[in-house]
Amino acid sequence: MYYFIQTDDAIEKYSVNYKKEDLFNLKLEVIENLNEGIHMEYTASKGPNQLDDLRIRNLKKEKISNLPIEEYHFSYDKYIFPDIVMYIDKLLNDDLSVLPDIFSKDLSVKNIEFKDEEEYKKYLKLIKYYKLLQQIIDLRLVEYKEIYKPLERAKEL
Repeated sequence: MYYFIQTDDAIEKYSVNYKKEDLFNLKLEVIENLNEGIHMEYTASKGPNQLDDLRIRNLKKEKISNLPIEEYHFSYDKYIFPDIVMYIDKLLNDDLSVLPDIFSKDLSVKNIEFKDEEEYKKYLKLIKYYKLLQQIIDLRLVEYKEIYKPLERAKEL
């Protein structure tokens, strides 16, 4: 696949290669190690969107009424994942628009205040996963073309 970046004075063409199996395995590892769970409970006629099985766990559904519209009490744990999971999902769908976000990610801990040691350790894991993701993606500059700017060239004369 190819990805193009336009700068002020050039168009850069990159060759992009990655193994989807490696991306998928990294996604599962990130989900396993960097998820945050929230317990949810509510009463309604419809439950949570179950299309994303990775985010909804321990779902319990209890019927509480037989009125014209059946109502249920839902209880489940909803997991929230870091942005890197969304980036991996897009790459798995061959959406290269996330490449600038992945490669411009600040991977330092300078000037960041952490509330506790656990938050600091989680952030270090996240940095590790971004570095792994960058290694999985083989991004190579294959062509560089300067943009001809006649108006700016005329000003120089």
